[in-house]
Formats: sequence, structure tokens, C-alpha cells
Amino acid sequence: MLVYAAEFPSRRAATFTDVLHSAKLWLGGGQSYPWDATELGEIPREEIRTLVKAGQDLQWGMLCEVPSPIAGFRHRWVERHSLEWCTELVAKAIDGVLWVAVRVSCDAVLAGTQLPDPRRPVLLRMLLEALSGGKDGPLEVTSRPHYLLANDLPLLSRLMRGDADNKLPFVYLSVNESSVPYVDAEALAKAVAGMAHVVVEPDRRFSFELREAVEGINAYAGAIGVYWPRGAGAHVRLLPGIAPPSDMERLVADQLRRTLCTIRPLPGTTWASVQEANARQQSDTLRRSGETNIAKFIEAFDGDIQAKERLLQEANLEIGRLAAELRAMRSGKGLHGGLLNPGNEKDLFPGELREVICQSLLRQVASVDATSRTGHIIADVLAANPVQELRTKYKEIV
Repeated sequence: MLVYAAEFPSRRAATFTDVLHSAKLWLGGGQSYPWDATELGEIPREEIRTLVKAGQDLQWGMLCEVPSPIAGFRHRWVERHSLEWCTELVAKAIDGVLWVAVRVSCDAVLAGTQLPDPRRPVLLRMLLEALSGGKDGPLEVTSRPHYLLANDLPLLSRLMRGDADNKLPFVYLSVNESSVPYVDAEALAKAVAGMAHVVVEPDRRFSFELREAVEGINAYAGAIGVYWPRGAGAHVRLLPGIAPPSDMERLVADQLRRTLCTIRPLPGTTWASVQEANARQQSDTLRRSGETNIAKFIEAFDGDIQAKERLLQEANLEIGRLAAELRAMRSGKGLHGGLLNPGNEKDLFPGELREVICQSLLRQVASVDATSRTGHIIADVLAANPVQELRTKYKEIV
């Protein structure tokens, strides 16, 4: 089960060697891992080397002579005979920028074993320390928040509308009347670094101007907004007061983590892509060498076929996810669409428009014959959408 996923662009001039060096430091310095830096040796080049020791296995290396150069690192081990951990690191150049992807999976070896709460990977922190500074659209990848200025309104408008070419989501911290965000911006930025950017509103006047520019989709008055590019996820607004600030930071980080574990990774940044490149290189090497041993060719082509099957499996999973979204939208349960088309009004708090409609139906049901078709429809809609008195709840918070 995938429990943590992050991908980010590295700083300019970063190389595969820089990426794998960080992974080597992580593995060689961990008390739970059996290798030290000497045993790991030099970073493998033009091969994916396999090491096995004390029940743990490691595959790592870089391939630069294939059509699409790639570097990878995969470590598997079993903790206390009950939990199998797998950490995958892939580096690949996309549009001239070296992207780094980290994925951590955890599976129960024994039935009934409870999976632990996911923690931020130490490997991700080390990679960011060595490689941060890359440009994701107009924003720099960093573990610090981006503090906006008054003249940054056009930039933020593009980010919220999805027109800024960024691939990572961003968390928007609006401010209260004292121009202070609800949570600690510095702490939140460290917690979500590598997963998302953190952007801080300068003042309330900026908020009013932004509302006009983005048609009211911005978080405001201390609320926190999470905005996804490329339609990867639904925009989310969290009101101040629904949780203490420290709990809110964890809530935002966990929501980002969960969503990133479900969306499709960038092309070519999975371990299956590393395996495919390795199988292709082995096949090409055999052809160039004039090798006549059929068994070696079969072994190389088997690896190529298995890698393609894994890529096909990933594509089928994505097709399944999209098909589920399509079914939800057709049934009226998607994030957009449904029984009614939205107008120009925007929620002042999450679920406001739905709450107003449901309350109106609740008042109307008393004046309608319960045995009529109209009565049946209204009762059915109310049964599926119970009134939650959100307006009263949020008034108390404010």
C-alpha cells in the first residue's frame, strides 16, 4: 500500500549522481539498515546493481545511454517480521528539468497487522536539503513559505486558476484582520516541502482584490485553501477554528499526502520505468556484442516484457480511476455537475450553497402531499442529503 508520495523539480545543474548520493547517505547512515558507505561502494553507472544482506535488498544505479536517461533506487526490508517497507526513488529529466520522485509503501506481512501512521520520510528531507531550489512554474521548491506582496495579485490569480504551469499543489494561507494566518506558515512549509508550496497572503485588502480576480474561489479571513494544478484534485477550503493550529497543520499535510498517493505520477518517474530502461539497455548491449547465447537473449527480453507489463498495469490502474470518476459524474455524485448546474454564487463557507438548498427543501416538504411524486422526490433528496446546520456551526466559530 502506497503511504507516501512526493515529486519535485531539483535545483539547476543537479545530476543523477547528486540524487543517488543522498540516497547512499540515507541508507548508509541508518541504524536499521545493514550496509555502510564502504559496502555500498561507488554509485553504479550504466547498470542497476542488486545488493542483498540481512533480509534486505537494494537495487540502484543510473542509465545514461538509453533513449530516455533515468536513475533509480529501490530498497525493501521487513520490520519486526510484520511490516514490509519499500522505498523507491526515481530521477528523470522532464522538459530539461531533473524531477525527483519518492514513494514509500508499507504492507502487512501477517493478517491483522495494523499499519502505522505514515511519517515524513527522512530520505525526502535529505533530498530537499541537497536539491531544493528548483523552479516549479513561477514558484521555487523550498521548505520555507512564499510571502506575497501587493503586486503579486496577477501571479496568484494564475496559480489559483491553474494557468501558471506549476505541477505541485499549493497551500494558500489567508490572514485575519491583524494580517496573521491561522497556522504557523514556517512549520507548515517544512511539513509539506516536496509535496506542495505554501503561499501566504499579505493582508485583507489583497484578499478582497483577489476575490474579484478569481471569482471567489480564494480562501479568506484566516481560512486555508489547497489548490491543485492540472485538475489533479478538488480545491479545498478549511475554516479557522475547526481544529487547533497545530492540528490544522497536520490535517493539511495529511490531506496532501493522501491525495498524492492516489493521483497519477509524472510520466517516467516510477520504478517500472527504471526496469524498462534497464531491460532495454541489456538487450541493446547483447545485440552490439554479437552474443549468440539464446538463453541470455531470452533473459533480457523477459525483463523487457515484465517491465512493459508493469507499465501496462499502472496505465490500467489509471484507466480504472478515471472510469470511476466518470461513473460518479454521470450518477450526479461527482465534484462537478449533478442534478443542478452551478450559478455565479460561491460558497462563503464549505457546503453553504448545498445547505441553503436543502433547508429550502426541508421547509417546502411540509406543504407538499407526502404521497405525491413531488413529495417522494423531495423526501428522497433530503434523505440522501441531510441538513447539517452548517450555517449555525460556522456562526458560532466566527
